[in-house]
Amino acid sequence: MRGFKRNTLGPQDTPCNLVDPPCVTRYIDDPDPIGGNVKVELGAEVIFPLPFLKDQRSVQSSLFLDAGNIFNTKCGETQVNCFKPDAGELRYAFGVGATWLSGFGPITFSVAKPLNSNDFDKTEVFQFSLGNQF
Repeated sequence: MRGFKRNTLGPQDTPCNLVDPPCVTRYIDDPDPIGGNVKVELGAEVIFPLPFLKDQRSVQSSLFLDAGNIFNTKCGETQVNCFKPDAGELRYAFGVGATWLSGFGPITFSVAKPLNSNDFDKTEVFQFSLGNQF
């Protein structure tokens, strides 16, 4: 999801046992993503032409609003950021993006502002991708 670093949304495990007191502060700094069994992803884009380009055939720009998260219906005791599907736990981001259809494939740039990240989510304002995602 634009605005959030890859693999930071959704359930994460702890690299050590929560019962171990020295570990309590360490697990918050470096949890590992484990994924979930429910993915919710919503997006809306308004595509508009760039005013300073004469040839618009290979360039597309947009305003977007993304929403989503990864959930798990079987959260374990040592997992953080783990939720059952809940609309209140959806993350939101909005921003602008541009796609250039180059000879190497589509190149996409986006600048996003996350609206409701939590302590375990890592945000990323600028994102770049080359090629299609399937």
